[in-house]
Amino acid sequence: MAAPPALADDASGPANLGMTAGNSTQADIATRGLGGGGVMPDWSGIYGGASLGAGRASWSRSSSTSAIGNLFAVYLADMGDYVVGADATFAPAAVFGSFSTANEELRAAWAIYGRFGVKVDAEGRTLASVGFGPSWVRTRDDAGDTRTSAGVSAGLGLDYLLDESWLLRSGVTYSRFGSVGARGDRVNSVSAHVGAAFRF
Repeated sequence: MAAPPALADDASGPANLGMTAGNSTQADIATRGLGGGGVMPDWSGIYGGASLGAGRASWSRSSSTSAIGNLFAVYLADMGDYVVGADATFAPAAVFGSFSTANEELRAAWAIYGRFGVKVDAEGRTLASVGFGPSWVRTRDDAGDTRTSAGVSAGLGLDYLLDESWLLRSGVTYSRFGSVGARGDRVNSVSAHVGAAFRF
């Protein structure tokens, strides 16, 4: 009678195939940095939201501190390990905050940023980013005259993608204006904020 075929060392047997497939899948997930067996989220999209925080504006001769709020719109494009995009922000100081000196007040500020971010966690839900771009500020003096001045702004941010629809945002922004208001004062401002945005 013929001896039965040996199966113990057969690496191509069904049991070993299943083990190999399982190990391959786990290794693939670890390589791609996926969490919880899910798919890495895609940041691409258009977001709109609001944030609250505090800021300080410094003129040539004085400074002012106030709570402040921002409305913002964001476009992001997910490139894999990094994300690029653009932000547009508007801070209506007359509603959300008030920065003023003895005879002049900042009434509103807005900016457009180019943004570059890197995913900093294994699941791809946390994004550290930098932004830079032009900004503008509007002032009003005691006589009621308003002026708009241009400058530049830069920011550091840390965002978290809560789910497919909501983004949590935090950051610090620095702005510099070379000539503001009737006296042409130099104005520097720094603010910190936290907020949320909805993806449309």
